[in-house]
Amino acid sequence: MAFEIYKDDLAPSITDTIRIGGVAQDLTGATVLFRMRAENDDDVLVDRAAIIVVPETSGVVRFDWQVPETDVAVGDYLGWWRVTLDGAQPMDTGEFAIRVLEHASRTDALCTLADVREAMEYAESEHERDELILTRMESVSALIIAHTCREFAPATDDVARRFHLWRADYNRRLNCYFIRFAQFGPCDCRSVESVVLDPDGIGHELESSEWKLWPQPNGRDGVYQGLMIRRDVTFDSTDDEVYWGYFPVEITGNWGFAKVPAVIRDIAIDVIGYWLRRDIAQMGYTEANAAGGAFVPRPGGLDLPLFAKRRLMRWRLTMGA
Repeated sequence: MAFEIYKDDLAPSITDTIRIGGVAQDLTGATVLFRMRAENDDDVLVDRAAIIVVPETSGVVRFDWQVPETDVAVGDYLGWWRVTLDGAQPMDTGEFAIRVLEHASRTDALCTLADVREAMEYAESEHERDELILTRMESVSALIIAHTCREFAPATDDVARRFHLWRADYNRRLNCYFIRFAQFGPCDCRSVESVVLDPDGIGHELESSEWKLWPQPNGRDGVYQGLMIRRDVTFDSTDDEVYWGYFPVEITGNWGFAKVPAVIRDIAIDVIGYWLRRDIAQMGYTEANAAGGAFVPRPGGLDLPLFAKRRLMRWRLTMGA
């Protein structure tokens, strides 16, 4: 279990027992340093004396944080002790995991840790599965977004995105040219600031009267899935159009749902709860080799259950404009 501390906090302290050969070491007359590095880097970030707790024969040491030792990037670190016994050479202990956390919400997740804990009715003192829940939150969020092709999270503001417009994208029913936002993956738009044709060439910015967001009049669920361009807009030939058949279009706007819809949040919570409650057979493993400890994955693994897919049908992006 990793030692955890929040970024910029100075508590809790790290307490440990120095053992040699499995026996607590008498630290009378010794000096002990605490050292820390990032998990993926050799540079030592902290290198300072620790406190030897009385009685010194117990081998117990404590390190009290000081500013700015926890003012580091959120992530995983490794710590260890450098012990110099009286009259002996320095020696290092094995490394142990340290995790620096922050209170900022996960903008890419469709629910929060607190949401899942409440749904699972965990007691305040039960935190053994928190790390697993966070992993499952990441998995279920990605699965739901991919399954629906909707940008439920994260929300981004004032971002320019590139799209392709083919001459064949003239929509006879709408009587205009039509750009579908989900050309290259989940993409929902809250509002548009500018539309520029051939941004790397002539950079022709359309007037606001020359385009409209789709669907009209006010989108659906607070977002739009496409952009309509008036049929009388002139498209100057570009290298991309000549050689590849499309016009590049750059649209600057605010993307993604402003807030994860409550229904989507609830589905994510229910799927995580379903995954956490499943037994060995339901978890995607066969029981034939359970006695020998060799679990054999069944096809499917962690996937959206049928009940979730049914509830997500109303949110799945359809192809017809």
